[in-house]
Amino acid sequence: MDSNLLKGTLMINGYSVSKLVDEMEENGVKISKSSFYKKLREENEFTAREIKTITEIIGLSQDEVYSIFFKELVS
Repeated sequence: MDSNLLKGTLMINGYSVSKLVDEMEENGVKISKSSFYKKLREENEFTAREIKTITEIIGLSQDEVYSIFFKELVS
């Protein structure tokens, strides 16, 4: 995962981690800010449901999703 790209994409789209986590919870995905930061530090991995929800909230393209979450897997 490219955590720097995810953080940059959040900023460009006007999202803080706190705002994104709140919207994820509104969409039925329970995650704490602490858990989100652990995933950014790659201590844990985002689940498929979390990735899908983040993609929908921010409006990521398929290329952005691959670049952020799956770069190591497809290169």
